[in-house]
Parts: sequence; C-alpha cells; structure tokens
Amino acid sequence: ADFYLISNVFHNRLNNPGKLGRRTPLLESDATSVYALQGTIKRSEISAEDIKNIDSPYNTYTNEGLPPGPICNPGASAIRAALYPADTDYYFFMHSPTGEMYVAKTASEHNKNTQMYLYD
Repeated sequence: ADFYLISNVFHNRLNNPGKLGRRTPLLESDATSVYALQGTIKRSEISAEDIKNIDSPYNTYTNEGLPPGPICNPGASAIRAALYPADTDYYFFMHSPTGEMYVAKTASEHNKNTQMYLYD
C-alpha cells in the first residue's frame, strides 16, 4: 500500500508544482541524491546538506522532473504503483526510524510529522 501512496506523492509533485508554490516540477527525493553519492561518502555520514546540494543530474531537489535513469531495479509491485498511483492530495511522506510511513498534504503538516516522529 505504501508504494501507491509514495507514487501518488511523486505524481502530485511533478504534475502540480504550483500547489507547492513552485513554477517547475521537482521530485525532491532523497533516494536519488543518495544514489548519486554512492561511493563518495559513507551512507551513515550523508547529511541533509549533502542530499540537497550534490552537483548531479540525480539531484531532484535542483533538477526538474525525473532523474536521467533508474536508481534501482524495481519489482513488479513498484512498477504497478508507478503506473497506477493512489488518488490523494498528499505532497509529502516520510518514514519513521521504526519504518512507519506518514503522509501530509502541506509542508506544515510534514514538518510536524518530522518533528514528532524523527526527533522525539
């Protein structure tokens, strides 16, 4: 079920950038930047600053749309979710350290989730 919600978040970000106050569609996925950082820094040492500021076409915080290529080999369920995302108005998601997923419609809601579930 998480695949479909996450897919929906990415579809919403790319198809409706104005809802987030942007003119251009940004995916804003940590996973794509982490992919680009492989081999340059230990995964456990990657900071939010590294993720958002890496000079790479895989930095989806600075480059519009989708990255230039895949970052993994997705399974059939992930591909189905990419083709048929859930129908929601979520624009944000996060996973807690224990693996629960939290979705939000606004940056304010997302920031509350982040504070509550990552920094408690």
